[in-house]
Amino acid sequence: HPNGRPPKHALDEYVPQLVCETVERLQHSANPAMRQYDAILIDEGQDFQRSYYDALCRFLSANDEVFFVADRKQNLYLRDDSWLEKMSGTKFRGRWRELKQSYRLAPTIAQEANRFAEHFVLNNLTPSTTLPAGAVESVLPLANSYLGWHNMESFAAITVMIRRLVRWLLRTRELKPADIVILTPNQQEGWTIVTALEAENFAVNHILTDDEGKIGRRHRRFRKRTFAPEDERLKVGTIHGFKGWELQTVIVVTPPPEQFWEAQSPYLLYVAMTRARENLIVLNRYPAYNAYGAAWNEHYHDPTAPQPPPAQPQSTPPAAAG
Repeated sequence: HPNGRPPKHALDEYVPQLVCETVERLQHSANPAMRQYDAILIDEGQDFQRSYYDALCRFLSANDEVFFVADRKQNLYLRDDSWLEKMSGTKFRGRWRELKQSYRLAPTIAQEANRFAEHFVLNNLTPSTTLPAGAVESVLPLANSYLGWHNMESFAAITVMIRRLVRWLLRTRELKPADIVILTPNQQEGWTIVTALEAENFAVNHILTDDEGKIGRRHRRFRKRTFAPEDERLKVGTIHGFKGWELQTVIVVTPPPEQFWEAQSPYLLYVAMTRARENLIVLNRYPAYNAYGAAWNEHYHDPTAPQPPPAQPQSTPPAAAG
């Protein structure tokens, strides 16, 4: 590249092209190291560009089988999923098979995730006659789930509330620290929460860094590999970083209004909500979600649950002398 920096969409455009060209050369050579697979399984297909799919199919053997799973409601990166509509030019034909049952989410969480998607996510999707995005019904038995929603006015109040919630979950709900994860919209707020929890003597395992440069990104990838399920500490991470994972109890912090991305944020919260297997608590700062969350407090109220600190009164500037 002329300025020495890779183009913004290098991963989407040039890398798959190079993979295809390299595989094609290997297929026509005597290189015995050419790796092929009888079947390729693709998860999180909504995150895939068509070029990714084409590149992966180059590695198929004569057995030629592909299993492809996608969820339009989890399109965090706002990919153009139009190529998934009819899958023209691919190995698939006919309508998508729709999975309508969840073997992971508690019934109340599945119900609320569906209700949120109906209000805020499905309206963002282009109509599709072939790619489903319908509701998911939990097949698990009713659990002693707790759902809590709190509309918050400041990040300082959020850090106080998180400390209260963690203590309550450990003492009253008798959870283990390893069963709890706190998901934030960005690295900086996650780091502040980690610091606040460690000041209260909580052991925290996080996948965060305060360095947003190249070293920081490499460091985050390493931490994600060591974010093992058997770790006994409380967990903190970003919603993006926890995508594809799950835990018994999830505390979600939504972005503040000034950092709210109208197109992406509904997907972000939907993904975060569906990371919780049993307990889900949302600390919300986006006013458009306030009314939706009010129903939680009506249906899932627990009188023992902690409440946010009182809002700090705004100081009134002194009147000018007449």
